[in-house]
Order: sequence, then C-alpha cells, then structure tokens
Amino acid sequence: MRKTYQEIMENIEVTPDMRERILKNIQQPEVRKASSKYRGKTFQRWYPAVACVALLLCAALVLPRLLSPDTGTSPDSASSDTDFPGEEQTTIVNGMVSYDSAAALSAALGFPVEDLAELPFTPDTVSYLDCWGEYAEITYENADASVTFRKIPGQEDISGDYNVYDTVTTQTIAGEEVTLKGDADGYFLAVWSDDTYSYALSFTPQVEEETVTAIIQAMSASE
Repeated sequence: MRKTYQEIMENIEVTPDMRERILKNIQQPEVRKASSKYRGKTFQRWYPAVACVALLLCAALVLPRLLSPDTGTSPDSASSDTDFPGEEQTTIVNGMVSYDSAAALSAALGFPVEDLAELPFTPDTVSYLDCWGEYAEITYENADASVTFRKIPGQEDISGDYNVYDTVTTQTIAGEEVTLKGDADGYFLAVWSDDTYSYALSFTPQVEEETVTAIIQAMSASE
C-alpha cells in the first residue's frame, strides 16, 4: 500500500497554471485577514471619539433634569419664599403673605398697622400676615399664651370667631365701644370699630378685662 502511494505521488505532475492557482488561493486569505485587521485598527482609533460624543449627548439630556428637579407641586399651591426689591423678605402661604415687621406689612396693605405696645406676656415669636390683601393679622406667642390682633378698613367684624360665649358685654375703652366675649374666667375676644377701621383681639387663654383695657388704651395712645 505504501509503495502504491509513492508511485501515485511520483506520477502527479503540476502544471504552471495549477501552480499559479494554488499560490493565489494561499495568498488571498492572508490579504483578507490583513484587510480585516486593518479595519479593526481603524475602528479602535475612532472609538474614543465616538464614546465622547455619546457621553456629551447623554449629559445634555440628563443634566437639565438634575439641575431643575420636578417638585410635583404647582406654583399656586406650594409655599415659597419671595424677595421683593426694597422690601423685607416675605413668605407666601395659601395666598397670605408673611412679612418681618409691622412697617413692611403696612406698606404692603396700604394702611397703617402698628405693633401692640402692651401685652400680658413676653412673646417668643411674632408673625405679620397680609391676609389676601384685605386685612392685617399680627400674632404674638410664647409657650403658654398667644394674642392675635387684626385690623381692616371698614366697619365689619374681622375676628372670624363665631363661637357662642357665655359672657358677652360692651365696655367703653379709650372712647370706643368694645364688645368683650368670654366666660366666667375671662375674655377670649374683643371687637370694636372707629370711624375708619375695625379691630379684633383674640386671647389664648382668656384674660381679665383689665388686660384688654390696657392693650386698647396703649393702642389709642400710640396713634
């Protein structure tokens, strides 16, 4: 069998055409391989630039949302701090505007509003509210008590207190007819009007008549 194989191989003749085709077939894969390798190197050369462009596009889409997050609330319903040129800082809550002083509150409403000169306690906090552009509200508070003062142009009852009290009486204080409302232990409310404005004082807890008188007399003296 071995001899037969050798005899066959010795009898095989390779013509020049056959030799050329064989060499061509051997060389073509190498060329294709080299071409493929070249394309790979070209892609690798441009890959960093393509990656940078992709990152820039992502940043352009994502950064605006990160810098301006959606709060989920509308401007009308949310509380916000607003700075007005020439005025003290204000806070808007449900249409009511809070100021830092009685002077700023007066300027916003267009009528004079003064701090209470007489109080039955020393307040820890004082708030000044412009209530829908209609009336002023100043609240003095500490851990044990509070006094709320309201003022509005006109002759209406501005207290907002429609409770039925056991004791209702009218006293003349500083030349004005003042209605006092409360119970046997004191008064929770005082309301009155002059020729231009209406006023209300609310107390928690209730106070003696002498306390109400002192507050209103001090108000009258400061006008």
